[in-house]
Amino acid sequence: MIVIGLSGAFAFLLPQLFGARLGGHRADAQWVVFFLGTGLGVQMALAAFNGVLTGCHRWELHNVIKSGWYAATVVGMIVALLCGGGLRGLATITFAGMVLDAATHVILAYKVCEGLRLRPSLIGRPTIKQLFVFGGKTLIPSVSNLLLSQTTSVLILAYLGPAALALYTRPHSLIRHINTLINKMAFVLTPTASSLQSRGNVKEIGELLTTSVRYSLYVVLPLVLVLVIFGGPILQLWMGPRYANGLIAAILAIGYLATLAQTPILSILGGMNAHGRAGIAQLVASLCSVGLTVLAVGYLRWGILGAAVAVTVPLTVINTVYLPYLVCRCVGLKVGSYFRSIAFAPAIHVLPFAVSLLVARLVFNDEPLKGLACGLGVGGMILAALYWGYVLPERIKMRVLGLISPGGSVA
Repeated sequence: MIVIGLSGAFAFLLPQLFGARLGGHRADAQWVVFFLGTGLGVQMALAAFNGVLTGCHRWELHNVIKSGWYAATVVGMIVALLCGGGLRGLATITFAGMVLDAATHVILAYKVCEGLRLRPSLIGRPTIKQLFVFGGKTLIPSVSNLLLSQTTSVLILAYLGPAALALYTRPHSLIRHINTLINKMAFVLTPTASSLQSRGNVKEIGELLTTSVRYSLYVVLPLVLVLVIFGGPILQLWMGPRYANGLIAAILAIGYLATLAQTPILSILGGMNAHGRAGIAQLVASLCSVGLTVLAVGYLRWGILGAAVAVTVPLTVINTVYLPYLVCRCVGLKVGSYFRSIAFAPAIHVLPFAVSLLVARLVFNDEPLKGLACGLGVGGMILAALYWGYVLPERIKMRVLGLISPGGSVA
């Protein structure tokens, strides 16, 4: 209700605050702020029902709802634009999609969880306190990421100018897309870890940890290698030759490798309600990154490359030293055996892919885009064969073969 009230108040005050800048678009801006803010408030108010579905491990329902209403919203926007609609119409459609998404979660939550009841008598101060503490610990990593990304952008803009900021943000956005993918995959680990902990299966949580981080590396390593070896050509293909700085892409990709690969740690610690120290560690790392960025670009004059190094070094240290130690202590694993179990197999299986990319880069040095196509083609086939033979679980293979040819079997 607070968010909805603030959205209405800000929409009402918008002409007085930014009337000169908005010009003739003041009315549209008011409706956009009101609809988007109100939609966000509705989703926040009903977010607990998302947790009911995921807590009951009904991920298929959660994903169908999300993807279905996203698709419906996009189709509605396209139709509105084709019919001559403007920002107000797009905001209305977005609001409708957000509300229907939340309402569908509510309806299905009651159907899936038959014992679900909401009564004022069930509200208690201890429960509220517990939820606030848990939510605060969960919020810290998000605040850390926001602080780091926004402050770094401001510092680069202030010290190096808008051109340098553009050179930094383009490869960083590629890293952000990978991070979004890994976060979506790791999201399922929180209720799983919580369920295992409630039954006292600490050993199984350790197995879940090593398996999830290993598969995270299987996803992240090939993507990082592509950015390290062909980051420049990818940026050139995407944004043009002015942004084809492969060195920045390589530094950011290597620097964020540990952060991306260790993402499941935070989800599992969250499921065990032991994520407070991990969040504080991430906040400390973000503050250190900001301080090093000021030093690198403001005093040492190391430019955009110095900023990339300054941002990633503290994150790498936290995610390769402290977080593994913390989670291993929680689940009773030795740090050395943890690293051996997560890193050895992915490194071996991804090595031929790395060699293929590197050879293609050297052979087609004057034609990097052709090298990218050849490297991805040859290396991708080798990687697919290795993943199929040694990485994918048998049940996944059976599903794939079943889709390709009903009644098929795994050799």
